[in-house]
Amino acid sequence: MRFYFGSSALLATALWIVVASVPSLAMDSGQQALVIEDAWSPQMPPNVSMAAGYLTVVNISAVPVTITSLSSPAYHAVAIHRSLIENGVASMVKVKDLVINPGQRLKLSPGGLHIMLMNRKSKSASTESLPIELKLDDGNVIDVTLNVIPGRVQSPQTEQVTDHSKHMHHGS
Repeated sequence: MRFYFGSSALLATALWIVVASVPSLAMDSGQQALVIEDAWSPQMPPNVSMAAGYLTVVNISAVPVTITSLSSPAYHAVAIHRSLIENGVASMVKVKDLVINPGQRLKLSPGGLHIMLMNRKSKSASTESLPIELKLDDGNVIDVTLNVIPGRVQSPQTEQVTDHSKHMHHGS
């Protein structure tokens, strides 16, 4: 038995095969929903137990992605903080969950959202890179390497000071 398809039926069948073979708009476990760009941290002196990290995160998926926690083998605690200035006083507030909407490019930078690295585990000199893990609400983990920039305590792009020694910490 032979089947003959007109050109529109053949095109519709081919499209159906392609669509059926592609996963839904959500990313599957083999794909990464977030792209990390420009990840860096200023090198801190060995006697300083805190540091900050900066990066740009881009959601390339069609659904919102939430960063629920962070960790690093080099620090006891890692969190996302938002810098604030209220009545002339600089402070920081911990951000519990960071939602990145589809197509959104979110920059963590000095003076705004940033990664706070607290209680360094080793007092030895910093290395050239700092590994951190971003844990997502879907259970996936994204490994990120912050490039440690010696002698720089300002953003390469904004030249804003990243000294966190004068900030007050609020919230958890």
